[in-house]
Amino acid sequence: MVFSSITKGKIGSVLVAVAMIFLFASCETSVPVNVTRPADLDITAAERIAVLPFLTTRMMNYTSYDTDPVATFDFYWREKDSFLAWQLGDGENEFVTKLTSSLERALINSRYLTVVDAITVEDAYRRGRQPPIDWYVTGGISELTSEVEKIEKEIERKDKEGNKYKVKVPYYRETVDFSLVYQVVDVNTHQVLANTEWSYKVTSDDERDKKDLPMPGELAETKIKDFVTRVMREFEPYEESYSLTLLKHDDRAMKDAEKLARKGKLAQAKTSYLQIYRSTKYFEAAYNAGLVSQAMGNMKEAYKIFADLYKETGDSRAAKAANSAAAEIRSSEKLNNQTKLR
Repeated sequence: MVFSSITKGKIGSVLVAVAMIFLFASCETSVPVNVTRPADLDITAAERIAVLPFLTTRMMNYTSYDTDPVATFDFYWREKDSFLAWQLGDGENEFVTKLTSSLERALINSRYLTVVDAITVEDAYRRGRQPPIDWYVTGGISELTSEVEKIEKEIERKDKEGNKYKVKVPYYRETVDFSLVYQVVDVNTHQVLANTEWSYKVTSDDERDKKDLPMPGELAETKIKDFVTRVMREFEPYEESYSLTLLKHDDRAMKDAEKLARKGKLAQAKTSYLQIYRSTKYFEAAYNAGLVSQAMGNMKEAYKIFADLYKETGDSRAAKAANSAAAEIRSSEKLNNQTKLR
């Protein structure tokens, strides 16, 4: 049997429509959640903090940062007086100086801890006095590698007669891989309260001349803002977003409630899901009601929905969701403790 081109076109359109309907039906619906997280550290246990100079790769070779502080006060000032390794090139010294000052500036702008400058801390150390701080931040460049790649680009030129032609021209591109580590140290106990390392990779613009490429440390400076933002999560509350995925069900009313959630009408969606659960006992209905309640910021209500659902069904998904809601409640309480004192 031979189909006409028109018939083929209609069949093709039908198949596309069916595929789109199937795709839409299979898509998951997620509701966004925006929360304010408390500072990762117990900032109510400290009042004053200092940022000590971050270290270059050469100085990091003299330290152990797996468990011990990257640098003690003795290391910073007694050893600094005798080690020539504090003097180096390759742009690292300028990089760590900017890193130190950027983090210190961020802490000063925060309202949760009082910043004491490193010079004051050093002066107290050299006079044999107790440093006027509770915590200090230290860290450095744990790894730094640089690679220059030669590439060819095809560019268009004109001869004397104005005719266009293409030639291959060499360019140079630099890629720097590096890792930054930071620690928060309790001055009184010498305990490392936080110890984290992040890795970065950054690539330069292409340059015609190799000498125009930036120094590795200069190129790495582009990541200072990101690093400081990450570190500041230890010391002040921060915003975080995540999504909760609703469970699907073929019931018509369930689909209508899902549409409400997809449109952002969360209060209506939650009411619909709870009504459906009361009349049908669909697990998905109560579970989704709990998720929507969580997305609305009603963590205690969400916890109750999940806990009751687990008691009625014994389904581990409800238990897991209840634990997640309980963790959110504890996080909120921690946040309240941090903010009410400031």
